[in-house]
Amino acid sequence: MTSRREWLSSLGIGAFSAAGLNAALRAEDSNNPAANVADKTSTIKITKLTATPVMGKVFLKIETNHGVTGWGEIDQLEPYVAATFARSLFELLDGENPTRIEHL
Repeated sequence: MTSRREWLSSLGIGAFSAAGLNAALRAEDSNNPAANVADKTSTIKITKLTATPVMGKVFLKIETNHGVTGWGEIDQLEPYVAATFARSLFELLDGENPTRIEHL
């Protein structure tokens, strides 16, 4: 059975290329240099993502363990597909520091 991570890494959709997703997935490997650049000084972590389709757009709400909330929107894709995709990407974002924008 294929895991969600394996399936997402094989897609290569838009800015989320298969190579980029594979690199993010491999960052968990302790032998990978990317795993050594984790932010160890901040305790803020992404804890929840809510994707809500509304009239041709998807509104994203990202919450953290410190009570900080971020908002975003997707409007160039079919709303229910975009919402499902955003929810599936949460598996990669869960527990990450939201201030490390380039890393994410």
